Amino acid sequence: MALSDSLKNIGTSIAAAYRRYGEWLVSISWKRFVVLSILLLIVSGILSNIPPFSWDIATRTSRVPSSRNVDINIDENGVRIKPKKKNSTAPEITIDESGVHIKRKTDGSSPQEIIVDEKGVRMRRNEPPAAPTPPAPPAAPSSPDSESFSDSIHREVIDPIKRDIAEMRRQAQENAAEAKRGAEQARRDAEQARRDAEQARRDAEQARHDAMAREADARELASDIRREVIDSLSDLSNEERVVHTRLGDFLPQLAFLWIMLSAAIKIAYARTVKAEAKAA
Repeated sequence: MALSDSLKNIGTSIAAAYRRYGEWLVSISWKRFVVLSILLLIVSGILSNIPPFSWDIATRTSRVPSSRNVDINIDENGVRIKPKKKNSTAPEITIDESGVHIKRKTDGSSPQEIIVDEKGVRMRRNEPPAAPTPPAPPAAPSSPDSESFSDSIHREVIDPIKRDIAEMRRQAQENAAEAKRGAEQARRDAEQARRDAEQARRDAEQARHDAMAREADARELASDIRREVIDSLSDLSNEERVVHTRLGDFLPQLAFLWIMLSAAIKIAYARTVKAEAKAA
């Protein structure tokens, strides 16, 4: 019973307030109603910027498209960045599975391309072919030393037999020394060849390791560049904007709604009052 009585009292109070407000609206002229409505809108606009109506009741972050001078296409084939203007000197960037390709147009020359892939960082440009190197003039042949033999003056004095024996002995000694020198040279050559082969094997192994390391570094660099560019493009595609919601943001709208309802009440209640007056 107490709850129903309370609701009945509240309803009676609202109805009485509505009647009093309607009677007041009917009692004033439309000119005064318009002036009071304008004042209400002005007051609501001022109050919306004064605490506590200017305090934030909610804050949210929204993303809005950012303005760019390039076209960015991201699909399953990779990322392509092209300038919107045809005569722009901005580079054209393509990122796909093969690596990063950067093409730039320069004035008065053909386009230059920078490639970053598993082979490293390379640049392609159109260079004029190098002039051929003139052949070196042939070396002048060396003239052999001519050997001169002096005529024997004392043929009758020198014994032909002793001469032949001395010649045979000298020839045998020269042959033995030559054979010894040849064997020593062959041994040194074999040792040098073995050292050269060992050094070549070590150089080839080191070159293989260096090539594998460069290939891994280039692949990692290309992957990092591709990932960083894609992340940067995704961040640049949208800009964050913080939107603050304040209690005073709704005051002008509420004031306008109150004016519209008051005008409707003024018209309706005026008809009711006229009908009651005619009935009386």
